[in-house]
Amino acid sequence: MLFCCNSCGTVYKSEDVLHGFRCRVCGAPLEICNFIGNWHPRGFGLSRYQSMLPLKLVKSLGEGSTPIVSAELYGVKVYFKLEYLNPSGS
Repeated sequence: MLFCCNSCGTVYKSEDVLHGFRCRVCGAPLEICNFIGNWHPRGFGLSRYQSMLPLKLVKSLGEGSTPIVSAELYGVKVYFKLEYLNPSGS
């Protein structure tokens, strides 16, 4: 995996990235610019990222699938994410 600095263009290999994911030249945050691997998103919650994680997920409570509802507030349509319905209670 390669990390790039969008400010100065410096490119780092993953083993060269220091703690904090900051560019050693200008201090800007680094971004992934070349993911080497296969990502096959399937499912919901953390299981969606299973193919990228170095561990096997055994169970899920359905976290990350809380609904979004719309309402009108002072004549403006707004959306609310109902996080209190999270099955983990968090």
